[in-house]
Amino acid sequence: MEKINNVQVEIDNDKYRVFVDGVEIKAIANLKIEKSIDCASKVTLSFFCDIKTKEQ
Repeated sequence: MEKINNVQVEIDNDKYRVFVDGVEIKAIANLKIEKSIDCASKVTLSFFCDIKTKEQ
């Protein structure tokens, strides 16, 4: 079986915090959760970030 990510969502009124494998995702622009009872749920997440690349 393929390893899946552990996603935790904490909701406090109109604010929410999302953790993926224990790491908090900040500056979330869009969050969509499709919950499934019989298999893995689907989370679509958009967030703002700085991308740092390394030349090879």
